[in-house]
Amino acid sequence: MANACEFPCEPGYRLHHGERVADIAASVCETEGVAIPDPVILYFGALMHDIGKCGCPKGVSHAAHGVKIVETHFADLLSPGEMADICEIILLHCERPKGKWAAKWTHTPTFKPVVLAVQDADVLDHFGPSGIWVSFHWAAVKNSSPEETARFWFESEQSAEWRAESLQSLNFESSRAAFVKHIDMMNAFYRTWAK
Repeated sequence: MANACEFPCEPGYRLHHGERVADIAASVCETEGVAIPDPVILYFGALMHDIGKCGCPKGVSHAAHGVKIVETHFADLLSPGEMADICEIILLHCERPKGKWAAKWTHTPTFKPVVLAVQDADVLDHFGPSGIWVSFHWAAVKNSSPEETARFWFESEQSAEWRAESLQSLNFESSRAAFVKHIDMMNAFYRTWAK
């Protein structure tokens, strides 16, 4: 996972993203008083939530592809119950019950609290310090300037919609508060580039 071909991300990006998501998810659970039946399951599921993005066939959900990878490569290391719990986190990490995603559900789904925590952690890690890094990395890949990146953040309808949809998708109040802090920090950072 650390060395997977992940253009335009540098080698190891998904590994480090997974590590941060695992830590954030544990923090969300602690803050919200969510019982973690098995911390190893939470950590492993969060760590591996995006493993399916590496080599995912076109038209296939990266979450479903990730489940196949874990089932194939970790079958001898996990009990059937552990495998089911980890695969549930991976499969549902992007199936959010709130925000724009809610329209696809005929009824409001019931996800385990640890799945909801991983969903929130995944969103939160795309904003704040790592969000700034990703935006400038993409700017370098697209050969755009820091000023253009800052302008996109403040002036782009796409950027504004992404922030609004991300906030609506969060499951816990503490995640929403953290998101607002991340956005405030990014706004302050980009203001310095816009000058």
